Amino acid sequence: MKPKIDPLFLSNSKGEKIAVLLKLEEFEQIMEQLEPAEAVPEPKVTHKKVKVEVVSEKEKTKKSSKNTNTKLVFGKTEAELEFEKSEAAMELEKSEAEAETKIKPNNFYTKSIIHEPVAFEMQDEFCSAKGVLLPDGRNFKVLRGSKASGIVDKKLSDDICYLREELKMLQVLVKDTARGDMIFTRDYEFDNPTDAASTIAASPRDGGHYWIASENGKPMRQY
Repeated sequence: MKPKIDPLFLSNSKGEKIAVLLKLEEFEQIMEQLEPAEAVPEPKVTHKKVKVEVVSEKEKTKKSSKNTNTKLVFGKTEAELEFEKSEAAMELEKSEAEAETKIKPNNFYTKSIIHEPVAFEMQDEFCSAKGVLLPDGRNFKVLRGSKASGIVDKKLSDDICYLREELKMLQVLVKDTARGDMIFTRDYEFDNPTDAASTIAASPRDGGHYWIASENGKPMRQY
């Protein structure tokens, strides 16, 4: 049974119908005549497992007929590329620094790499001594039997004068009554070649100038 309705149409200025007005009773009658729509069943969702492997750009170009796995390839962003460049630059700088360290002289007094003790001598009319520059490149060991001057220069520093007196008390330096020289009774390690040379000569001495290499006759500063 069709509902009896008396609609009221609204028109625009051109006479075209643009809306319709219904009474509430008429609207309810129309709604009662409409058949409810059948519920549409939701589609069944099926999931398929896919093995995913992330590969680099280099592997992207490689093709294998045996490999049937799906691969997702992600390109690197500009930020990642810049970061890799900075890391590479840091690694290069680090390797250059390590290489420079390997060839850099390991001591203050010579220009050479010291891997084992190097023998030096110092001789003049007042003293005659032998010693070795230790592998640390700084400490210097004066060998037993070396002769030091018994005449102290007035310009000798107070520190070296005190050191000479200390060596006498320790019996490291003893006086040679026959010649008046001082003799080293045992090996003694100085903090540096200059202190060793000044102590032996009893006057201010530059270790790099006065210690001469036994193997080639060069002063320590040229060794």
